[in-house]
Amino acid sequence: MSWETTTILLERLRAFDDAAWRDFSERFRTPIAAFARRNGLDAEAAQDVAQEALAAAAEGVRAGRYERGRGRLSAWLFGIAWNEAMRRRRDDRFERQSPSIAGRTTFFSALPSEAAARTAWDHEWERFVLDRCMSVARGEFTDRVLAIFDAVAIRAVDPALVAREFGVTRNAVFIAKHRVLRRLRELRESIEAEEAA
Repeated sequence: MSWETTTILLERLRAFDDAAWRDFSERFRTPIAAFARRNGLDAEAAQDVAQEALAAAAEGVRAGRYERGRGRLSAWLFGIAWNEAMRRRRDDRFERQSPSIAGRTTFFSALPSEAAARTAWDHEWERFVLDRCMSVARGEFTDRVLAIFDAVAIRAVDPALVAREFGVTRNAVFIAKHRVLRRLRELRESIEAEEAA
């Protein structure tokens, strides 16, 4: 898998590259939609929010409203996603509110706090970064090494059991885990450095 930096992707988007919108949307749709779901929207509404937020972000990039030196991309996207999700929740509340419950607090009118939303966003962004790193790692390690890593690092299976299952030494299990973890850290640092630039 090729690793295109976010900087290059934003430059392509700014230049109205035909494929840039698709790539931008593909890269950032998942965390935005997941964030919208965590804020009480159903799957369809969350996809709508993601589409609106991505369109607003793309327009902002093209209009020069996002400047890397003024803050992290994740923080800027959070603001857009938060506004779109809250707009949708307010719209849904008004559509679903009947006269008999007007003025009462309901699930749809109880909007989450911005602090709670920030926590939800940070969680989804972390998952997004890990998924992005893992997708690159999948292209760099064998299925066997990744399966060993998954067993011992993700599922926390005892290394001795993993060694027996794969017919390798415990040392080989630790080496596989270390190699994948080291690469994931490198990829994560690359993403963080790029976002902070």
